[in-house]
Amino acid sequence: RRRFHAEQQPLPDRRQQKDYLPQAGRTRTVPACRIRPAENAAATRAILAGEEKGHKRDSVLLNSGAAIFVGGKAESMAEGVEKAKELINSGLALKKLDEFVKASNE
Repeated sequence: RRRFHAEQQPLPDRRQQKDYLPQAGRTRTVPACRIRPAENAAATRAILAGEEKGHKRDSVLLNSGAAIFVGGKAESMAEGVEKAKELINSGLALKKLDEFVKASNE
């Protein structure tokens, strides 16, 4: 079995998030102070609405594809990524986000 764990830094202001860059096959480190919830929410909505087609969408597809594969809904990682693309392109992913936001605000 493979075990995954997040790398922890001793000070909160020194925490970093690693982003996977699918086209480069590597990660880059982003300082935690550059991660802003409102910007992340806007980026997520843009990706699910089909307005963002760049590296952010690629990261979402890779993570979503992995979740679909690990969850047993795809036979391979590639199939999981294709299913994630279908969900985003069809608008179902954005619809589900809107349902979640509405339920969270009730």
